[in-house]
Amino acid sequence: MQKFKNILIGFVLFFFIYLEPIYIGPVKWGQIWKGLFCVFAILYVILKKVKAPKFIYIYYFITFLSLINTSIFSYPIETISVTLKILLFPLTYHFFLSLNLQRSKYFSMLRYFVFFTSYSCLIFHFKILSPLTKGYDVALYGGDSEGFSTIFQTVHSTAILLTFSLCYLIYELFYFNKKMSLLTKFHYILNLLILFYSVYLTYVRTALLILVTGLFFIFIYKQKIKNLGRIITVFTIIGFFFLFKFNTDEGFRNRLIGKTIYDDKKVVDTNTISSGRLKIWETSFKSWSENNNILEILLGIGENELMERNNKYIGFRVFSHNGFIDILVQNGLISFLFYIMFLFNFNKNIKHPFIKEGKLIIIAFFYMYLTMMFVQGGQEVYTMLLINLVLLAFGITKTKYNINKV
Repeated sequence: MQKFKNILIGFVLFFFIYLEPIYIGPVKWGQIWKGLFCVFAILYVILKKVKAPKFIYIYYFITFLSLINTSIFSYPIETISVTLKILLFPLTYHFFLSLNLQRSKYFSMLRYFVFFTSYSCLIFHFKILSPLTKGYDVALYGGDSEGFSTIFQTVHSTAILLTFSLCYLIYELFYFNKKMSLLTKFHYILNLLILFYSVYLTYVRTALLILVTGLFFIFIYKQKIKNLGRIITVFTIIGFFFLFKFNTDEGFRNRLIGKTIYDDKKVVDTNTISSGRLKIWETSFKSWSENNNILEILLGIGENELMERNNKYIGFRVFSHNGFIDILVQNGLISFLFYIMFLFNFNKNIKHPFIKEGKLIIIAFFYMYLTMMFVQGGQEVYTMLLINLVLLAFGITKTKYNINKV
């Protein structure tokens, strides 16, 4: 009965997310349900009066500041939409914390979401459905296929979530759940392979960099010499796979170095490798500072205004592709300073989890998140949900806050 219930929930959740890009009137389904959830969660949190960690309240204030940038009157709907995405991170954590569930329930939710993320890939691998958002045009890089995408909106959102899920399963398999049955280990390994192969097929370099960061903190950071064997094994397998693909998959190789079929340059420079990020970072900062407008400097110019100004300078309507620059430029200097405060407070809270074995994956996720922010940015809603579930399952302090023991 429980298995049937889980399958039914997964089926409903799949189409709930899959249909997000569909417009209902002037707005997308994803914007509608996220707005309704925010209203419900805010009321629930207020009624329950559960105290959250300090970094959550700092992020609430950052969310508020994102609403009062200088383009609020020029792009009101777009500004509110971005604010809702920012709000989902602290609000989701606070909402689940207010449910006051046993820790085992949070673990069940965490594992369910990770396996749901993995198995949802199979729908698209077997071409049962086509994603509503397209992946990379690999033909542009000399390949003969389209980059892999799933239900999680953009290809970058998909790749980043798959990578975080992959690292969590690696952590559980090698460190946390040591009393797995042979069947359970097979289940984990099967899902590892699904996620790993899916990440490769996205052709998203950001995901590969995040994966390297995660593997470093899981297998190398402060590890004992007795773990050397598993470290060598994992990195040898992964290294051999990517070396093989680099030499045999032209699309993958050119995607890694940022070289398209229209690029006749023999020398690949840093701007090519970074997909123009260095230039975008420069123009984004220029867009924010050149007018010497005190309100724009303190409160930011908003996402849409930033993209318009970048379009004027470089011919592309893009945001910064750097979360730190985005916060500074879109939300202003005040928000940026509070974001730095958030990172320091967040880092302080994760050093002593309730379940000490969780420290490794929490620290790994923290630096994977920083990597994501540095090379991509954006509000990755489902990745932040996964991070929240990890924090709730393992606990971020030993004594504080309203979570029951397992």
